[in-house]
Amino acid sequence: MEKERGGCHGKTINIFSIASGHLYERFLKIMILSVLKNTHRPVKFWFIKNYLSPPFKDLIPHMAQEYGFECELITYKWPTWLHKQKEKQRIIWAYKILFLDVIFPLFLEKVIFVDADQIVRADMGELYDMDIEGKPLAYTPFCDNNKEMDGYRFWRQGFWKDHLRGKPYHISALYVVDLKKFRETAAGDNLSFL
Repeated sequence: MEKERGGCHGKTINIFSIASGHLYERFLKIMILSVLKNTHRPVKFWFIKNYLSPPFKDLIPHMAQEYGFECELITYKWPTWLHKQKEKQRIIWAYKILFLDVIFPLFLEKVIFVDADQIVRADMGELYDMDIEGKPLAYTPFCDNNKEMDGYRFWRQGFWKDHLRGKPYHISALYVVDLKKFRETAAGDNLSFL
């Protein structure tokens, strides 16, 4: 899918996110603008429709037109065979990972998940083009270069430090998904049984 956005050329980068509530919708607007500022290729955003407010659903097409990106709202009904969740946050986490093979159209081969409250400071094309060596998912290690955040790095002490045994802590706020491999390996189904 070759598109053009304000002088941007190349294969469209697909970005997926979820926002629940007005605060996260405000964060989502900031995240969108940070992606567009730093990414030099066309971008299409995919949002879970279930949790967006009516005013945001009305706003997003106008924002897309003004800033030159594509957007699509997607949804998926919780499967009857999977244990029903009652907590909204758990349902959102499930949408972030378990249903990726069925939420997106079959022609879509790759997507990057970005949490609504993230500020993107790099070209998402680098992550989109990265070779993830045949894996269905690739998580980015949490960054360690801001010393002011040292006190919040819970994985560097106690249980998590022992559990990780020197391996990097990976954050679920940013990851790339090879949807073709995700579907081939039934990764969502496998994760739902863990």
